[in-house]
Amino acid sequence: MDSIKVNGRDVKLDGEGYLSDFKSWEKDIGLALAEVEKLEMTDDHWKVVDLLREFYSKHESLPTARDISNLMSDALGQDKGNSKYLTELFPNEPIMQSGRIAGLPRMPGCT
Repeated sequence: MDSIKVNGRDVKLDGEGYLSDFKSWEKDIGLALAEVEKLEMTDDHWKVVDLLREFYSKHESLPTARDISNLMSDALGQDKGNSKYLTELFPNEPIMQSGRIAGLPRMPGCT
C-alpha cells in the first residue's frame, strides 16, 4: 500500500504501510492507519501512541522494546509496563503495529 485516503487527501506510505513523513502525522492519520490494521483505538492505545511519538521526537531514534516498556511503566504504571499489556493493545506484532499507527518509520531488521 503506497497511500491512504485521509480527509479527502492522499497520505503517502512506504511499501510496508509506514507513514513516509513522521512530521505529517495527525490523529486522523493514526485513526486511518489503525483502521487498516483492523484495530479499534481506545484511550489506552492513544496513550501508547503518544509515548512513542514523544520518544521519537525527543531522541530522533526509534525506541527499543525496553524503552517502550520503561515508557509505559513510567506513564501508565508498572502493571502496564510490559510486553503482555502492549500485546493486548496491539496484538499483531505489537512494536511494529504500534509504531505504524504512531507514524514512526519501520524499525531496521523488522519484516
